[in-house]
This record gives sequence, C-alpha cells and structure tokens, in this order.
Amino acid sequence: MASRWKAREEIWRKRTVNILALLVLGGVLYYLADRVEDRLTEAEETAVRVVLNNLRSQLVIEQSTAMAAREPQRLGRLQSSNPMELVAEVPHGYIEVCPEGAPSPGSWCFEEQDGAGVLWYYPRFAIEVEGFDAGAERLGWRLRVDTEDDRGEPLRLEAVQ
Repeated sequence: MASRWKAREEIWRKRTVNILALLVLGGVLYYLADRVEDRLTEAEETAVRVVLNNLRSQLVIEQSTAMAAREPQRLGRLQSSNPMELVAEVPHGYIEVCPEGAPSPGSWCFEEQDGAGVLWYYPRFAIEVEGFDAGAERLGWRLRVDTEDDRGEPLRLEAVQ
C-alpha cells in the first residue's frame, strides 16, 4: 500500500512541475509576442517615414529642376497630382488607384477627391506619423504647390485628415 501512495505522489509532483513549466512558458511567449508587435509597429512607422522622405526629396528635385530651367509654371501642373508618379520606385503595397472600400492594411493608393488628389496609406498597426494620431484608420497626404511660399519650398506634402 505504501508503494502505491508513493507512485501517486510522484505523478502529482511531475504534473505540478509540468503545469508550472507551461505557465512560465506561456508568460514568456506573451511577453515576446508583445515585444514583436512593438517592433512591427516601429518598423511600419519607419517605413512610412522613409516613403514620405523619399517623396519630399523628389519634390525638392522637381522644384530645383523647374527653377534651373526657369520654368516655375511647371510646378503648377503638379498641384494635387499623384506624388508617386515622381519617384522611380514605388513602395511595396502601392496599388495606384484606391479601390471601392478600404484596401488591405499596408497599402498605398491615390484617390481623386473633390478635384484634389490624395495619397492614402492604410496602416497595419496603430502607428504615429507626423500630423496623425495613433490608431487612425487611414493616413493621407496631398501634394500642394504654393508659389507664394517665403521659405523657398513651393512643393510640399500636406497631411489630410
């Protein structure tokens, strides 16, 4: 009879160790999943900033080219146009014209709105990008030409809410 109780104690001890190991493993996996989501959000924010910086750099090149050619009127044609047409390589997820309804998360698209074009980005995560709160359903920018600009930057991307 004593050996029978000893066997049961051994079984319960092993079960207890297994349950504790599973709890610790679950806690570690939860922590790691949270860290991975943070890193993915940070990576998406960085990717959007890189695309915007590339677009702004291309706007500076377009502006400089027009000024060097002494054709500032060329800039007026860019008003509300699709800024992605100016870059040599579009970002991953760019689908040109926005489809009916929202495109898949991580997509860029261009939409004509009341005679003005808007470049939209649909984020995967709740990202914070210049001029937008975290959790925005979509982020938008409009190409604006301001020939009266005192800073010497007549071309710029404006955030659209």
